[in-house]
Amino acid sequence: MKTKLHFLLTFTILTLSISLIRAQSTDVLGVIKINGAEVGASPAENFGCDVTPIGDLNGDGITDLAVGSHSASGSRGAIHILFMNEDGTVSASQTIGSFLGGLPVLLMQGGLFGTGLSAIGDVDNDGIIDLAVGAPYANDGGDHFGQVWILFMNIDGTVKDYQIISATEGDFLDNELSIWSGFGRRITDIGDLDQDGINEIAVGAFTDREVGIGAGALYVLFLNTDGTVKKHQRISNDELTGTLQANDFLGTDLVAMGDLNGDGFGDLAVSVRGDDDQGADRGGFYILYLSEEGKVLDETKIVPGIGGLAGIDSESFFSDGMGSPGDINGDGTKDLLVGSFHDFDREGAAWIVYLNADQTVQTYQRIVHEEITLVADDLFSYGMSGVKVSTDPTDKKYWLAIGASGDDDGGTNNGCIYLLETETLMTPINEIEDETISFIASPNPGAGLFKLSLTAAYDGPVSYTVYDNLGKLINGFAADKYSELQEVTVDLLDQPYGTYRVVAAMGNKTLSLTIISIRP
Repeated sequence: MKTKLHFLLTFTILTLSISLIRAQSTDVLGVIKINGAEVGASPAENFGCDVTPIGDLNGDGITDLAVGSHSASGSRGAIHILFMNEDGTVSASQTIGSFLGGLPVLLMQGGLFGTGLSAIGDVDNDGIIDLAVGAPYANDGGDHFGQVWILFMNIDGTVKDYQIISATEGDFLDNELSIWSGFGRRITDIGDLDQDGINEIAVGAFTDREVGIGAGALYVLFLNTDGTVKKHQRISNDELTGTLQANDFLGTDLVAMGDLNGDGFGDLAVSVRGDDDQGADRGGFYILYLSEEGKVLDETKIVPGIGGLAGIDSESFFSDGMGSPGDINGDGTKDLLVGSFHDFDREGAAWIVYLNADQTVQTYQRIVHEEITLVADDLFSYGMSGVKVSTDPTDKKYWLAIGASGDDDGGTNNGCIYLLETETLMTPINEIEDETISFIASPNPGAGLFKLSLTAAYDGPVSYTVYDNLGKLINGFAADKYSELQEVTVDLLDQPYGTYRVVAAMGNKTLSLTIISIRP
């Protein structure tokens, strides 16, 4: 029986000291390379086709990873759960595939299970983070219609239960999937849009043909606790101001960006890797601002040469891969990892793209390091993500996890991931100049009482809202008037282990801070 934990969070409002950073680069402190062969992947598996942090699954204080191997077992596919050490080595691993890791079925040959991966919160409310896995070429309902698998996880990295979402399963009604939809190419958790306690997911269908072969589409899926679909919203040409064309490949990759415009709903960065605005197949991406129903309220389009990307050296298919490093330069705006695994004879290339508050590009930095030697067809940047290494909020150590699924060190196309060690630049502040400011709070409230001191000169309404690390609303408090001392008790009873986020709103200004709330 699960132990019930209560925590008191005490907030003291004083005067906020903030100094904004406009960092132009991010230092790579070291590189760890994990070959697929080290964790049980065989040659030709393409280990590293996607990589995602899955929280601290085994409770040792270090964030664990899930990595896709979409070509395993004759392209049936597989994923590998990596239990990590703080130094970037793997302490143990668990493979999930056909009749492996608790999955009691034979995956479809050629379905490429593991191409898309995302942690999706605790869907079934058992205290353990669950996973969504894409198989975009599965012939479920028709040729390459695609599938998404909801995997209900155990803490040892095995599967407790599963639910398939496809044209024929999972109550995914009136889905409009068709031949070569490629549903499941990428998946991301976008938080709880409809506030029903279950996070929504966005799913790319990058080869959808509704407005032309390969124009692409994406779906916002509202889930039930059993992993079936309650309702969905399709996003394609009619929902965008820009015009999709054949081979734009909308939905090649997706990144949850949090609430960018302050309306309370999660927003998305979405790849259009084949966009032709600045030349044939140069690529780019949209920032989509979503409503409670998952509809597009507004959009910002960024392509090489426009929106601050002038001079970027991508040859083609910019945004083949995308990931979230969080607010890596500490200026209060979430940034992006953007890759093109087609570049330089398919060696691949990756950039950190630092965004302004209006989601235009402030600056960008190509990721290079002397310890990374790429050759043709390595496919560097096929999968990417940012990973906070430790659950200790005072530890700034951070990995940029980047897959090179064509790497041959462990055998031909065995694949690998690179962990580039860096640190988040979350610094204290002096005057509130941005609407969103992120910083780390401590000590760990999992040890007992938690006291947060803010310095602020403000007179007006104050509210606090608590979310889990995937955007699910946990609790909140509001007061009509600022007072010198404000206290609020947040009940985290029966919440999963891991990281929580407190959003403090003062009038039209918002502070966002990350805390560690619960430990085993």
